[in-house]
Amino acid sequence: MFRISLVFLLIVVGYLAQGQDVEGLKTNCLSISTSIEVGSKELSSKFINKYFNGGTIDQATKDAFFDKLNSKNTAGAFWESEVKIKRFSTKSTDLNRSYQMIGFENYYLYEAEFSKDLFGLYFYGNRKYEDKTADLSNMHFKQNKFQIFKLGIYQRLQNFGLGINAGLVIGQNTLEINTLESSIYTAPMGRFLDVKLHAESKSTDLKSDKFLSNQGNGISVDFKLEYTLKEDSKVGISANRLGFVNYTKNTTMQRVDSNFHFEGLEITNILDSFAINLTTPEELKDDLVHTSNLSHIRKSLPTQYSLYLKYWFLNNKFLLNSKLVLIPSTVYKPSFQVDLNTKILNLLYVGVGGGVGGFSSWNMGLNAGFKLGSFISVQAEAKSLFNIYNLNNPASIMGAIRIGINF
Repeated sequence: MFRISLVFLLIVVGYLAQGQDVEGLKTNCLSISTSIEVGSKELSSKFINKYFNGGTIDQATKDAFFDKLNSKNTAGAFWESEVKIKRFSTKSTDLNRSYQMIGFENYYLYEAEFSKDLFGLYFYGNRKYEDKTADLSNMHFKQNKFQIFKLGIYQRLQNFGLGINAGLVIGQNTLEINTLESSIYTAPMGRFLDVKLHAESKSTDLKSDKFLSNQGNGISVDFKLEYTLKEDSKVGISANRLGFVNYTKNTTMQRVDSNFHFEGLEITNILDSFAINLTTPEELKDDLVHTSNLSHIRKSLPTQYSLYLKYWFLNNKFLLNSKLVLIPSTVYKPSFQVDLNTKILNLLYVGVGGGVGGFSSWNMGLNAGFKLGSFISVQAEAKSLFNIYNLNNPASIMGAIRIGINF
């Protein structure tokens, strides 16, 4: 890892040394950005915030959300941060002029699919299921964390713009849990409990979950093709993170494939069932959980495909920005986002935006940005302000910030 970092530093130094200020043009740009998206169609942002911050969730609120749940429900989140340096050509003052790029990306993805009964067991315990069978089948949880060192180029060809990045992926860790046919039956008066549990998990060493822990490696490619329709409009397609990561360190698989019976057991929390059934006593855990080592775990990266259109009108005072996004092989649904921004004194822009799809069902919020001369620009997005504090709105937490420094 030290050698990789040293080589990367030398490349950056040599790269910047090539940048020159010709005829007053800033040929280098350092940008730092981070974005987060969290959502669920069935829960609300306020409900999730209360839960993770230890707030009290009263019985009426639990009941309201339990009644709204489907038989299968989803939730997901990703956090993406990036640092990159672009060295622009000096052939024109066009902001879309050709450039070379070197960058570093950090990406975390979490997603879950869960049944209504799993929610019920977690928040009510198994008393709610007296003389009933709670279905725990087809539960899915995935976690994937990785970093990418990448180099790229963007070349203008008349009205066309073509960009390609290639990168080395450093796998931080991965975890995936799936249940097959699984259930818990609680007899009347809690006389006995019948558990059918068929589950499998694959993971790296989660105790070594550290930034740049390098538990695997892979490759990643980004692709972008744009076409300038007129001076005031542009359409483009892109694919980010085409590739894979192959985890080779401390990879294990755990399986539970058992039916068992307990007398006089009451669950007050779904986590208790796993603690009781799988970890105490240790002899029972050894009988139920079968662990084996794997040579590797290969994971495809969460590739994001985008189709976007930008349109400036009324003497470039307004910008209409729309984007269609697909992230296959995740619980992220196709999303469509539209933002309308307006300039104020050429130094500040403000706007509103909204969209449908993604991890949630809809979102609505605000955008803003400003420039300090030709040196510094700051952009901020809060695309889900109207979703956050209302218990009745679907969970959607979407925000981003970008800082650009030109030199």
